[in-house]
Amino acid sequence: MWDFMLEYSFDSFRLKMYNDIKKTYQYAQLNKNIILIYCNNIEISISIEDAYEEYKLCENYNIILDIFLKNIGNYLNQYKFNLNYNKVYPIIKSENFGKDEEYNFLRENYLLDLDILYVQDMDETFRFLSVDDIDDFTYLKKRAFENLNKIRNIIVKLDEDLEIYSFNYLTDYSSSFFLLEEVRNQIIKKLGKKFLVAFSSSTSLIVAKDYPEYIDILKSLIDVDTDPHKVSEHIYKYNNGTMTFAETKNILKIIK
Repeated sequence: MWDFMLEYSFDSFRLKMYNDIKKTYQYAQLNKNIILIYCNNIEISISIEDAYEEYKLCENYNIILDIFLKNIGNYLNQYKFNLNYNKVYPIIKSENFGKDEEYNFLRENYLLDLDILYVQDMDETFRFLSVDDIDDFTYLKKRAFENLNKIRNIIVKLDEDLEIYSFNYLTDYSSSFFLLEEVRNQIIKKLGKKFLVAFSSSTSLIVAKDYPEYIDILKSLIDVDTDPHKVSEHIYKYNNGTMTFAETKNILKIIK
């Protein structure tokens, strides 16, 4: 039976579209209902829910697949890379992020199992910078942190009855704000020099008083975070400039 005669359920459509896109973009990843594509250091997100709505209208899977593949190709061509120091930023990611990519991402260890990578904001997406993209890392890092520092945000309580805070509004750099001394000092004024930290995703940074019962609450907040651009599932403990894992199973790892 031909594809266009089939009535795909959402789940079967989801898997088929992911597998077909992966034939062209081998580094595509499936995260719930989002297909993430990393190509030429550019990150592209595709909503399978939106694609399925289009499929229900035209009832032809092959047409939908061709449209999305064409759009992806056009998007990549549109963003042929020119380094712009006014749009580079540091971003916190897992130490394993991008390790299997064909490009050698520019990165440095931040703490424990987290790295700092560098991206250029391409308006609708990020381009992760590679070692081959730059000539002067010191200058790039300086400009990236200056650009991040220009974005203003404040931490607010998530619940009046709990000493748990996040940012007043979400940005693509929310978790990376922790890199800034000004932001850490803002947190210290609220929580003191010892507190818990969750780097849930690119758009989420959660901090809380160092109470044992808050660890499970933070882990629950990580679980319900819908941002597909995950950073870490762990809870960290900040203690006067030192970071350790807060969970018992990771308690032996420490960095200053």
